[in-house]
Amino acid sequence: MKTIASKTIAFNGKFFGAAPTGVHRVAEQLLAATDALIAGQGGNGVNYAVVVRDRVEIPPYRNISCVRESHWARKIHRIAWEQGYLPFARRKDFILNLCNLGPLLHRNSATMIHDAQVYSAPESYSRGFRTWYKFLFFFIGKRHKIIFTVSEFSKQELVRYGVASADKIVVVHNGCDHVLQVVPDEGQLAALRLTPRRYVLALANTQKHKNIGVLLKAFADAELRGVELVLFGGATQADFE
Repeated sequence: MKTIASKTIAFNGKFFGAAPTGVHRVAEQLLAATDALIAGQGGNGVNYAVVVRDRVEIPPYRNISCVRESHWARKIHRIAWEQGYLPFARRKDFILNLCNLGPLLHRNSATMIHDAQVYSAPESYSRGFRTWYKFLFFFIGKRHKIIFTVSEFSKQELVRYGVASADKIVVVHNGCDHVLQVVPDEGQLAALRLTPRRYVLALANTQKHKNIGVLLKAFADAELRGVELVLFGGATQADFE
């Protein structure tokens, strides 16, 4: 494992201000957990900062400072900010990217790549999206010092598709303890007329690799007649039809 020479670790805050996704939620929780770890163990002489575009709202951190870049940087597209502005603005820092992508021009970086779905399930994405991610993955895997991923399976997939070598990839499993911080809305069961312990909750997403089609077929079987399938998320009934 290569060592981090920089005295400042800069978190790439590109995802703040963007539409919420599961990847963004993981990044937010990792930042919060890092903030707590610093409080408990100390920073060991390392400065921590989350770098965001001007006027983007972020949660308050006790031990991670917030660096808001200049007014003009706020006006450029997020991709241009990440690829063109960030690597030069933080050129002396170690940049930690938590949302699959990171600046190609900054070698002293670590990037979390959640999966290799653009390779294994290309039909789930547009051609432009696949091409852009494959292009970035190829160089990120070769240029950045460390690649993080969420499971041994994802690590094997990233190696299989040539994104990075196995010795460069570190597995950091997703957690679930943050769910306990959410106050449950007890009225939802009644509003949806759901009986406790007699329903299954799944993500409403039409991307093929999410396998919702398998659930729909399973719940069409008479054996599951007494259990409700409840889908939540961005996709609507019309999307599935």
